[in-house]
Amino acid sequence: MPTVEVTASKISSVARTNADRGIARDSATGTSTSGSSGSCQASFTTGQYRYKRTAAYFDLSAYDSGSIVSSATLKVYCRNSSFTDTANSGLVVVGDSGANSNPADPITTADFDLSLYDLTNLCGSEYWSNFASTWRNLTLTSTGLAQINPGGSTVFFLLEGNDHADFVVTGRNDYEVWDALLPKLEFTYTVPPDPSEIVEADLRISQTITADLAISQTVTEDLNITQTISEDLSITQTNSQSLAISQTIEKELII
Repeated sequence: MPTVEVTASKISSVARTNADRGIARDSATGTSTSGSSGSCQASFTTGQYRYKRTAAYFDLSAYDSGSIVSSATLKVYCRNSSFTDTANSGLVVVGDSGANSNPADPITTADFDLSLYDLTNLCGSEYWSNFASTWRNLTLTSTGLAQINPGGSTVFFLLEGNDHADFVVTGRNDYEVWDALLPKLEFTYTVPPDPSEIVEADLRISQTITADLAISQTVTEDLNITQTISEDLSITQTNSQSLAISQTIEKELII
């Protein structure tokens, strides 16, 4: 099973800021997007709540469609981080709740809507705190593996932990995902069998079954012949016995 590492084609982000926390976090649309940089943020500063979410896009078209992914790690480099509310601080990876089409490419303000996503943490239940200026390897769960689409595209949505937990923040919690060191996706997969090989295997099985049926028919015919010979022998024995009786009667008549 081959293991490959693919660098994200790009990262993009969508954000919303408002004095009302519910509007800032739970609105169906963001107020701004960035098509080439990203960070994961859940902050309250100068009377404003700000939530920022980042998409990491991967082009997997070079790999065989239908391949089965058995393990995967999402590698994220954060250049800077700051956190106040440490209870839930960290990065959380989620995915599309449907056909892996959200966030869109390019990202739009509509991709801010959390109802578009399955908010199950695709890297388990752990939150990671300060890991600025270092790579963090996030092992994907079985649900996360299902988001990977060899032969097509895959996108992961990154949230700050307090945003994911719907925690009322009191300060700045921000993880800057650096576009100069884009996220990487390492995964191990099994290539699906060649359809022509399946057809050939099915043909060989069919030929074997046909040969077995022919042997079975031959055995049946041999049994029928054996039964016929046995019946002929029985008739011969009966005729011999009848002849012996007839000769005995003739002798008695002569006497």
